[in-house]
Amino acid sequence: MVVYYSDNFIINEIQNGFTFNFYKDKTDVEGVMDYGFRIGMSPLSAKEFLFALYNAVGEHEQKHGEIKFDSKLLKKLVRETNHPIGFQFRPQ
Repeated sequence: MVVYYSDNFIINEIQNGFTFNFYKDKTDVEGVMDYGFRIGMSPLSAKEFLFALYNAVGEHEQKHGEIKFDSKLLKKLVRETNHPIGFQFRPQ
């Protein structure tokens, strides 16, 4: 199995599903992202992935401490987005 590292991502949504585009910073050119890979998922699979990731991050934080971040994107998304998926997310 090959592991691909990603520094950034873009998620596109349409009625039939989601496309997750993962990118990596190109260290030789400032501000340029190198395309990594793309994964498409049905709405159900994307929601299952969301909950699996949420649980995995929670387990990681229990073992290793809180993951602190200063992500402008995440703060913007949390402020501007209604989260009608059945749980509340409150970044620190």
